[in-house]
Amino acid sequence: MLEHPSGFPRGSSLLQALEADRSGLGRRSRAAGRPDVAGALAAAEAELLSGKHAEVVAVRRTAARAGSLGEWPVALDPRLVAGLARRGISRPYTHQAAALQAIAAGQDLVMATSTASGKSLCFQVPIVTAALADPRSRALLLFPTKALARDQVRGLRALADGLVGVHTYDGDTPPDERRAAKLRAHAVATNPEMLHRGLLPHHDGWADFLANLRFVVIDELHSYRGVFGSHVAKRAAPAVAGVRVPWGAAAGDRVLGDDREPGRAGGGADRA
Repeated sequence: MLEHPSGFPRGSSLLQALEADRSGLGRRSRAAGRPDVAGALAAAEAELLSGKHAEVVAVRRTAARAGSLGEWPVALDPRLVAGLARRGISRPYTHQAAALQAIAAGQDLVMATSTASGKSLCFQVPIVTAALADPRSRALLLFPTKALARDQVRGLRALADGLVGVHTYDGDTPPDERRAAKLRAHAVATNPEMLHRGLLPHHDGWADFLANLRFVVIDELHSYRGVFGSHVAKRAAPAVAGVRVPWGAAAGDRVLGDDREPGRAGGGADRA
């Protein structure tokens, strides 16, 4: 990798600089209204090949492949369809369709596909669908870091467009927002530490949330190993054990529970 004074690889630094530059990722396609990713990558490649930073000894290109599309397994709320359309999604990819079909059948699911393959959609669609159909529906999303949780909250909020309450509950969440998450959020994104110290010990204050819990999402499942993984499993089990609904589970290196015994692994494949 090409080194940079910031300590980050030069390739990453170039893309970050291009993202802030109107001529790079900040520029949007007039036709699609979305970031011009191809233009940004072309600019980054030109910068790297200029020889100003290092000598590039090889360039390999992999041809693009068309995606394989499926169908939605259940009829979607028109408001959710509009949210998906804003993201340029009219149909799911086949792996998404298969995951959503399993969730609709009440199965636990673990999903392992490549990076940026759309795993998040596999739990976002069921969560929003359930909340639109029943405002009492709740979802608990566990992420190993606060940054991942907040990124997913932004995505879920964009899809729901204000129709579903989505909040973070972590060490940086102000007291008033914590109360809002506890009382009004349809989906709460947190981490194992806050589940252990802030939520389960005060389960009486979360009684309504836990009583209506329909989804438990565990992101980056492969990171929960050894003693740490065992501890997380033990603390997550009470929440998973309470899930008893038709839309049983959803995942993306994510696991969700239905009516199985606490601690039992769900079926499915292996978000890295």
